[in-house]
Amino acid sequence: MRERSLLVNDNPVERRLLDRTDRGFGYEPALALLDESGHVRALADIEAEAIRFAISHYGGQMSEVARRLHIGRSTLYRKLVSLGLDAEISGTKAPAL
Repeated sequence: MRERSLLVNDNPVERRLLDRTDRGFGYEPALALLDESGHVRALADIEAEAIRFAISHYGGQMSEVARRLHIGRSTLYRKLVSLGLDAEISGTKAPAL
């Protein structure tokens, strides 16, 4: 775990941010909320990264991915298309869209 300082109205506020989370089999990177310049990333980019991670983590089992993300499978597939992720996951166990 690394500590970082966050400036809020020119006042340093100490925040502990997990760069990695312990999952029992080593470490997996945490979801980055800030871009390289320290600005908050676009929600669509964060959502796309979370969906990519979930698909990878659950081995392309789309029903499990949707269940764990608390969305319906049809919503998951719509998000894949709208975020442009449908082409990226063609190699997983997910059916063709």
